Amino acid sequence: VDIQLISISDEYLDFDLFETELEFTIENNDTASALWDLRVWPGWISAEPYFGTLEGGETDAITITVTRDDLDVGQYTGDIFFAVVPEPTTFLLFGVGLLGFAGVSRKKRS
Repeated sequence: VDIQLISISDEYLDFDLFETELEFTIENNDTASALWDLRVWPGWISAEPYFGTLEGGETDAITITVTRDDLDVGQYTGDIFFAVVPEPTTFLLFGVGLLGFAGVSRKKRS
């Protein structure tokens, strides 16, 4: 089953000639907490915030800023990459649950 943990409000951000900041949102579609990390390429694009934690159903707003000081007039593209990792508490609860199943299974065999 493929579950999309994070949804993004805009797939593409189009900066016109004079726009220097745009905002988009990300939302946690799951019930578990998710840590997210944002990597922006190239160096003339920045993001604030660039990491965070989203509880189930929460939304974060991210501002993307373009610095045009060293850019010639033209069309440029950049990439934004998300890495979403379930919070360690989720893994801990999952591990404890597995240990509980193993203990019950072992007790039934005895």
